[in-house]
Amino acid sequence: MKNLALAKEGEKVRIMEFQGGRHFSRRLQTMGVCKDMVFNVLLNPGVGPVLIEHEGFRLAIGRGMASRILVEVVKEEEVRKSES
Repeated sequence: MKNLALAKEGEKVRIMEFQGGRHFSRRLQTMGVCKDMVFNVLLNPGVGPVLIEHEGFRLAIGRGMASRILVEVVKEEEVRKSES
């Protein structure tokens, strides 16, 4: 696992855990970000926000928040299996 701020552009990642309290988790949920969701990392220049996409929904997450979201890289086979 790594934090979202370290994810590479083009990777598919699954959110595993939020490193923050209830307020942090609730804020992400109101933005449509939940545990076990799979996202594409569209843009991560190393500074500034990380741009992610899920089923046509795009969201820019600030680097501070992204560093507190733990993700794992999802292999293409796992994505196909979960869609079946």
